[in-house]
Amino acid sequence: MRDVFGRADLATRCVGFIRNVVPSPDASYAYPTPWAHVPVNLITDTVEPLIAGEWISVVHGGSEFSEQHWWPIVEHYLSTQAG
Repeated sequence: MRDVFGRADLATRCVGFIRNVVPSPDASYAYPTPWAHVPVNLITDTVEPLIAGEWISVVHGGSEFSEQHWWPIVEHYLSTQAG
């Protein structure tokens, strides 16, 4: 968060988890093995990013991010919040 928002004390809420399975990591792999359970967090504070970028809607996100393993969690959360 510090890299994107300039601070690490933002309020968050976990909206899901990703499980990475890496049975035989190479020496550069820095995460737990063979499983790493990584939370997908929603920042609930009102804050603007410090880095360049753009917000992508759930409608356009599927074509941009469908290959990302975290996308189904984000898509589900955003879809249920839209109504």
